[in-house]
Amino acid sequence: MTKRGVYTAEISSMRHLGGRYCLMSLNVPGTFPRPVPGQFAMVRTAGRYPLLGRPISIHDFRKQGRSAEIDFLFQEAGEGTALLASMKKGDNVIFWGPEGNGFELIPGGPQVLVAGGRGIAPIWFLARRMVENGCGADHPMELFYGAASAGEMHYIEEFRDLGFNVHVATMDGSKGRKGFITDSIMISIRKKSGAISGRPAFYACGPTGMLEKTHQISRAAGGVCQVSMESRMACGTGVCLGCAHFTSSGSLIHVCKEGPVMYSDKVFGGAA
Repeated sequence: MTKRGVYTAEISSMRHLGGRYCLMSLNVPGTFPRPVPGQFAMVRTAGRYPLLGRPISIHDFRKQGRSAEIDFLFQEAGEGTALLASMKKGDNVIFWGPEGNGFELIPGGPQVLVAGGRGIAPIWFLARRMVENGCGADHPMELFYGAASAGEMHYIEEFRDLGFNVHVATMDGSKGRKGFITDSIMISIRKKSGAISGRPAFYACGPTGMLEKTHQISRAAGGVCQVSMESRMACGTGVCLGCAHFTSSGSLIHVCKEGPVMYSDKVFGGAA
């Protein structure tokens, strides 16, 4: 796990996107540890309130000489994220991280990314890291992206520019197939049955139901699957014990420390 720290950082850019999403970029020291896709930070405004940060996945990271820039893509969903969304360029925020464990790249077969709603944030960072490491040189790279509506979808063309085959589904049918994105994965796998070379690697972030279904699909396809678990957190460091989650064996884990990224068989059972 990358060593963490506590930082006060200036907002270099704040963009308001559709579906109440915000893309916030921060200037950070060049000594900031290089994060792994799937890790997160606890982010809060620089005032006295709120005391607690909000767990937000690291969306991107760029080293620029002696400085660096880190991106957070988040959706305004409550009081804490609403306060962050009200911030402007030049304002300061406080965050601590990188926290948790990220995705492990598994080359040698098709690379399958699965994102549901806000889950697109770490999946974009992972996609860029895959391309940098040549994971798609000999095998296809697929993105399956689901959301409530077209207005809540972002980065579709950017994924295509990276070389991903993009499959989209919305619950209201406003873009792509209507329904769950996992249905699109099953349809795609059936079409390619017998033509898949190498063991497929699935990487998923989104609602728990979507993660469990992706795990089942991965097992049926003979693949391996990593999932990024979503959980409410107060500290993000394993102190408050607020992100407890039962595994398939009945043991208790804490998402902030043992996750948020884990192999799906640990969470949902069976050998992936």
